[in-house]
Amino acid sequence: MLARARDRLMKGDNSVVPVRDATEPGSVTQLLAKLPQKEATPRESSLTTITSGDLGINISFIEKLQQTLQQDGGLVRVPTMNVSKATHDLVSEMRDLMDEVVKRAREDDGAAEDLNRLVRELCALFVILRPHVQKAQLQTSPHTCAIFLSDCLYLMHALLTLPYKYRKQLPSDKQHLSMFIDLVPQLRRLGENHFLAMLRYTQEQIVAALGPCDFAAGVAQDRTYIAAEAALGAALQDVKLAAQGMASALPRQLLQETAGLLLGVVCQDLRGKLFKLQHATPDEVSYLSTLLASALNGGRQALAAVGIQTPEDAEQPFSNSIEIPGWGILAIAANLLGSGFSCYMEKRTLLLKTLRKEEVLKLMHLSWRDDFLPPEEAWAALNSDE
Repeated sequence: MLARARDRLMKGDNSVVPVRDATEPGSVTQLLAKLPQKEATPRESSLTTITSGDLGINISFIEKLQQTLQQDGGLVRVPTMNVSKATHDLVSEMRDLMDEVVKRAREDDGAAEDLNRLVRELCALFVILRPHVQKAQLQTSPHTCAIFLSDCLYLMHALLTLPYKYRKQLPSDKQHLSMFIDLVPQLRRLGENHFLAMLRYTQEQIVAALGPCDFAAGVAQDRTYIAAEAALGAALQDVKLAAQGMASALPRQLLQETAGLLLGVVCQDLRGKLFKLQHATPDEVSYLSTLLASALNGGRQALAAVGIQTPEDAEQPFSNSIEIPGWGILAIAANLLGSGFSCYMEKRTLLLKTLRKEEVLKLMHLSWRDDFLPPEEAWAALNSDE
């Protein structure tokens, strides 16, 4: 069995298998479905409320567990995602071994302990071999690293839920053979460390691609503007490809958060370059506004490629839990650059909520040259309660 598992893990095959809690053997969803669903009469329901609350009588452990699992939709549940076929087969063999552990333990056969160790050795094979086989791609390929992280999450879920299924089937002195929680922290660190290393590498690639997008180089010149536009397009393409690679495996929530962070690298880079500007001609301000609008449109397209929708008005908050650092600031800047004080007053609430004082003053300095209302006085007017 160890030899077969080794061969599968060493192949480096990235073919994937979809998993979700509703169909996963031994999942919380299936365990809850097997619990008795007794419907109490009104009298019984009232009595239960009194005895468990007013009289302080504890509800049984299984009822507490059932209530907790039903209230928390994500607790100990495997997220909907894709895992490698090699890891899916590995977990299947682990469950088969646990069936055999139960059988041998009931027969008081000493082999039950050996089979428990074999489950642990299968996990150790994954920890040692899988990163070794894929070490050339784990940092540079979002697709490969996303599958690896999903594999780690899947193994962690299997190890955490094995006691729910097998503990009660084992004799009381053998129930510890269903426990593997001590292996979970190592798998968690393994998946997180490789995934974070991949994200750092991808962020560095995005920043490098944005290098020629230099706002201080005089973007009104055709050659400079074309270079800036091409650099922006290359960076957004990196975001899109990374998001598409991760979408092949990651749970939806994690994909949204990670794609938002990568797009945030673009937004934060442009934000930094914009607010470092000391001066810009009216033509340059117009080109800057166009570049920022292109960044927002390209960001929408990158997210849409993996099914993440953005609001039509870039200044509006996202309807889902996605957060893109710097997105709102770029949206305001693209809208207000080159505008007069009246436009700033219209966006007063949003400005004060989203931007710092020095950033608002910088936008004003870049936007208008009128001496009748210096930016410092305009800022005071924005903050006035009148």
